[in-house]
Amino acid sequence: ERRADEPNEVVGYHLEQAHDYRSELGPVDRAVRTLGAEAGERLGRAGVRALARGDSRAAVNLLGRATSLLPSGEALRLELLAELGVAYRLAGELTSATEVLLVAIDEANSVGDRRLSLRAELEYEAVRLSSDPEGAAGRLVEVAERAVPVFEAVGDERALGRAWYLSGFVQGSFYCRNLVHEEAVERALGHYRRSGWPTSTLLQGVCSALFFGPRPVAEAVRRCDELLTHEVSDRVGQAHVIVWRAGLEALAGDFDAARSAIERARSIYIELWQPVTAAISCDQMAGLVEMLAGEHESAERIWRSSAEEFQRRGEWVHLTNRASELADALYAQGRYSEAEEWTRVAIEHSDSDDISAEFTWRSIRAKVLAQAGDLTAAEELISSALTLVDSTDCLNQRANVRLDHARVLQLAGRADAAAEAASAAGSLYEEKGNTVSAERARRLAEG
Repeated sequence: ERRADEPNEVVGYHLEQAHDYRSELGPVDRAVRTLGAEAGERLGRAGVRALARGDSRAAVNLLGRATSLLPSGEALRLELLAELGVAYRLAGELTSATEVLLVAIDEANSVGDRRLSLRAELEYEAVRLSSDPEGAAGRLVEVAERAVPVFEAVGDERALGRAWYLSGFVQGSFYCRNLVHEEAVERALGHYRRSGWPTSTLLQGVCSALFFGPRPVAEAVRRCDELLTHEVSDRVGQAHVIVWRAGLEALAGDFDAARSAIERARSIYIELWQPVTAAISCDQMAGLVEMLAGEHESAERIWRSSAEEFQRRGEWVHLTNRASELADALYAQGRYSEAEEWTRVAIEHSDSDDISAEFTWRSIRAKVLAQAGDLTAAEELISSALTLVDSTDCLNQRANVRLDHARVLQLAGRADAAAEAASAAGSLYEEKGNTVSAERARRLAEG
């Protein structure tokens, strides 16, 4: 302990061992409890540091040991339980995340600590976005709205950063309000900096909003480069930026550079024990690159593997979008019955709060049904998809639905209306800077 340069995990380990041996040998008195508290504090510091650098495996190990040593209801234990929930979520261990966060909520309520109860509740609802998504988006935003004034009153910058980040994630990923998402993440960035936490976690939110939102590709790439230069401080932050920048490069037609960047990001996520993040971001972008390049079979392989992984882990909210994407890759290969089956998977796990999922499966299923000759159902679905997507600021997605509308109209024998829908899609693609898809829409409009 007297060595100032000795890592917390090393000192914590020895204190932990001393505590365990003393507990085995005799009565657990005040001295033994003090040893446990000191060990928990040291291991907790090391665990928080591991989480901050994105190493979820180390964070789970260290924070799990720390919280087991600290007394129930103690503020430090409750803080660390919330962080342990975050670490489990990053590692894709949703059941464990749920369990520790429910314990944190119960203990915080039992000692009357509203701040820490809200912090744990916030993280709990974030886990439910993946494991039990129906209604979770609205609940998370509601918890964040209740929590922010409480966190502000005590100057809890870490908790404020999480509240703005998570509520922003819902605004972008579920409600498709990407400019609102950007604004929320910018607020979170300030809180993270003031709390001393690395901002790397937030960069994924910034970049996904740049990719899906109305910012033109060239502007979005410049912003990604600024983040790489001025904001990225570790490898996980680098991965968060380069994977979305790769998607932007693919929209402009640079497929090889995009593929290379995605694999660099994937290797970082896997090394840091973040397989779910790799499946969410890298697989989404990798499949998109192959679809843009016309390599539909490659896109199918990527998205099928990812969908099966989400099924295995119970990541239902991500499965919905991945199932729709897989259906699209199968449709492009003329495998219509298989595409129809995967749209059913998307529908089964779709959450009414998830606007992105709702318009995506409708759009893809509409052209599947039109191909099968059920034009009435197809036109009803594509009409509702258009209504949903036009409530968003997602230029690419608004264009995608119009392109699918054009295909439905073609199959219905309405060539002029199909050309008009394809032309509208092309205009939106051009506004985004998606030159690859704009050219595809132009060819469809010309017949």
